[in-house]
Amino acid sequence: MSNAAKVLGAYIEATASGDAGRWTAFFGEGCVLETPCVPPPIPKSIVGTEKIRETFEFLFGKVFAEFEVVDLEIFGADDPEVAFARYKSRVKLRDGRDYGNDYVLFARVRDGLFVQYAEFMDTTRAMSALQTAA
Repeated sequence: MSNAAKVLGAYIEATASGDAGRWTAFFGEGCVLETPCVPPPIPKSIVGTEKIRETFEFLFGKVFAEFEVVDLEIFGADDPEVAFARYKSRVKLRDGRDYGNDYVLFARVRDGLFVQYAEFMDTTRAMSALQTAA
């Protein structure tokens, strides 16, 4: 497994932990977190570790009560800096509803940090989860 794939795997593990500091630590200072499919109030492009941390704290503070990663697959690429992942989530929302989604991630990693990151999901399901938190 490439270093990029290992870093992406550790990041996904940190996501499930709900620990904002641990999660944010994977983003290099100039990294942009791109979520082109996510509904408001989450922005489609988040620049800087402080804004990335705020987004994570919003999700885990106001939306997700429990977050579980299932069916995780991680893929390397010919480019050793690049990795992809696919997984499903099982989530208990703070309002008591169940939520799940399918994710595809892209990451470019240098010196153990993301320099480029994109996350794709089913927007319809995400909108339903975020409606009560907005």
